[in-house]
Amino acid sequence: MMSIVTTTTIMVAMVVTIDDNGGGNDNHGGVALVVVVVAATVMKVMAVDNGGGDVNTNATNVKVKAMMRDHGRFHSVNLDPGFEITTLGDPTKMAMAQLTQDLIEEILSRLPVKSLMRFRCVSSTWNSLIFQAHFVKLNLQRSSRNTHVLLRCQINTVFEDMRDLPGIAPCSICSLPENPSSTVDNGCHQLDNRYLFIGSCNGLVCLINLVARVKCGFGYDDRSDTYKVVLVLSNIKSQNREVRVHRLGDTHWRKVLTCPAFPISGEKCGQPVSGIVNWFAIRKLGFDYEWETVTVDQLVIFSYDLNKEIFKYLLMPNGLSQVPRGPELGVLKGCLCLSHVHRRTHFVVWLMREFGVENSWTQLLNVTLELLQAPLPCVILKLLCISENGDVLLLANYISSKFILYNKKDNRIVYTQDFNNQVPMSSHDYIQSLVLPYEN
Repeated sequence: MMSIVTTTTIMVAMVVTIDDNGGGNDNHGGVALVVVVVAATVMKVMAVDNGGGDVNTNATNVKVKAMMRDHGRFHSVNLDPGFEITTLGDPTKMAMAQLTQDLIEEILSRLPVKSLMRFRCVSSTWNSLIFQAHFVKLNLQRSSRNTHVLLRCQINTVFEDMRDLPGIAPCSICSLPENPSSTVDNGCHQLDNRYLFIGSCNGLVCLINLVARVKCGFGYDDRSDTYKVVLVLSNIKSQNREVRVHRLGDTHWRKVLTCPAFPISGEKCGQPVSGIVNWFAIRKLGFDYEWETVTVDQLVIFSYDLNKEIFKYLLMPNGLSQVPRGPELGVLKGCLCLSHVHRRTHFVVWLMREFGVENSWTQLLNVTLELLQAPLPCVILKLLCISENGDVLLLANYISSKFILYNKKDNRIVYTQDFNNQVPMSSHDYIQSLVLPYEN
């Protein structure tokens, strides 16, 4: 038996970078290479005894003839848009298998987005399948998480009469620490400077043309299967906060709730985790405050639930003994992240391992500013990404304009590297996906 285991303007766009140099036969490029990948996947599923070994290809257009060694014998596997596989071996064990549509979806849904984008030219059937809503969701569910980050950048111009330009750079966590300056430079996409980047979710990037004192957020409501933009407004006259929501596809904003005024500190953009957008806030009445008078008990996280359309306050980590210097929220490996300077001597990072559970705050990093070569009085540090095993972290020091690669396990600086023209301003969880900002 065979089994398979394996008038405010909003702009939302899918960011996918396709490498046309797929390798293999130069006459056939990336498509032939991708077909080989699928052929190899099919062989792994269909072979009675997969002994590994070499795969040799001889492709014409999208047809592939592959050879796989199995205990000294070779099986010839032919894959074409007819989806038929023939296994040749002992005549008494000769078999013919027809790939069903379900099996094709099972195989394709496990491939990365770049491969699927190339695969659209295999046949009109595959082209249609790849952008069907159920397939897009299936591929998103099976996509590898925590393999990429999206860096919001500032592109420095060489002309004195031009201001710096905004940009975004999707980066692999594997390649970014190896050479961050060139990785960011090569992957950066310039944005229209009339728009503000407010977030990324499921591969979509959201830009908005608001410039007023408004807090913004972008996220996904999985219950209604919709993407939403959130504005937190200040009503000075009534001394209230108003939350308004725009659902992609709608033509208007909805005012969903009003609450007493309170200060929201930090960056304009909220951080989305599990369908909830979060801002660093101060639990006191009014809009104005002086940071020197704020107590640690007043520090909270304002969390807006995109589905329930309600808000609540989350508490800071228990280990936060005093008001932090330069606190900032982020998202790291799908977890809410808080970074700050502690007692003017250390850079500290906390992770909320289980969102909404306040006792799940865990201290990820506590390293001296001296080791990070970030002396007072001016300290502006940001965590950009962390390796898969959690041992190596890439930070940005904005005073010295350098990347810092820090080995947490050995407590040492691996290297520092100067920024080039693209300066990373913030880091966001990112996944490559087939999701479109509109229905196909």
